[in-house]
Amino acid sequence: MHIRDEIKSMGIKDIESQTKMIKALNVIGKVSKTYGVEGTDFIPPELIGYLEQILNKHRDIKYLFSGGYDDAEYAILMAYPDFIEFVEPSDFLCILEFEFSKDKVDINHRDVLGSLMGLGIVREKVGDIIIGEGYVQIFVKRDIAEFLEINFIKVKRSTIEPKIVGLDEIRDRVQEFKEINTTVKSLRLDAVASSGFNVPRNKAAKDIKAGKVKVNHIYVESSSHQLSEGDLISYRGQGRIILTDIGSLSKKDRIRIEIRKFL
Repeated sequence: MHIRDEIKSMGIKDIESQTKMIKALNVIGKVSKTYGVEGTDFIPPELIGYLEQILNKHRDIKYLFSGGYDDAEYAILMAYPDFIEFVEPSDFLCILEFEFSKDKVDINHRDVLGSLMGLGIVREKVGDIIIGEGYVQIFVKRDIAEFLEINFIKVKRSTIEPKIVGLDEIRDRVQEFKEINTTVKSLRLDAVASSGFNVPRNKAAKDIKAGKVKVNHIYVESSSHQLSEGDLISYRGQGRIILTDIGSLSKKDRIRIEIRKFL
């Protein structure tokens, strides 16, 4: 089966995603020729699972996805021959860090990405963006880091002085969330999404069918998809939740669940 046909058979419909998959999988051919470590640009989370399915068929090639830290959403793919024991993500990516005064300006992810795009940087060269109390850390491909250190001088109305730091200098991340304890009739995706995001179930079902909901970073278009404990549900425009616990039945035969909603 041709690689594009194989990708289509996985349910990846849009041409842009298919192209990203093919571009990422080209590293297999490069490794076969160079017998070295080859890396990609950053890959969006919804494509990583699909890539793993294909890469697992190539037993003579090892691979590693890394976004610079354990819970990263965007990641680069590093592929290498089976005789190499270890690869170093810092050879391919690093952190660009700058500080700002929250009293003067409020910076968000869109502001940072907009400023980077204004410099001609494509999204694939940028990974996760962490915004803390008065600081921003951006995971970037190492091949653009020095350019950004010199030319990335303003975000929104704030003049910045970015510096390159290593992956071991990631700052402590504080992810705020709230716990939701509720009951559902079943563990169907539309039922849990309705409870977790506080939207009518028929709206959740409609949005799932429209391709607005991902489970563990992969788009799911079936409302009846059965969820498991630990599943991450991302709902465009609504945020993210994790199904952290599936409990016993209530007196009305509803399933007790615990959901963590990220703020």
